[in-house]
Amino acid sequence: MLLGGHCVRCNEGDWRVLQINHRNGGGRSEARKFNLSEAVALGRRSLDDLDLRCANCNILYEYEPG
Repeated sequence: MLLGGHCVRCNEGDWRVLQINHRNGGGRSEARKFNLSEAVALGRRSLDDLDLRCANCNILYEYEPG
């Protein structure tokens, strides 16, 4: 598992609810350009600004200040 296989906030490990989080934003624009999962798997996309979060923690991340 390239991103650890569990949510970085709550440690949830159920793959059905895990999502890739773009810490620096840009996820929507990037999704239109290419398939993120494929790009990561093929080494065409760096993991530096990505982490793995469950759906709940990912939504909360969007609303947290800062």
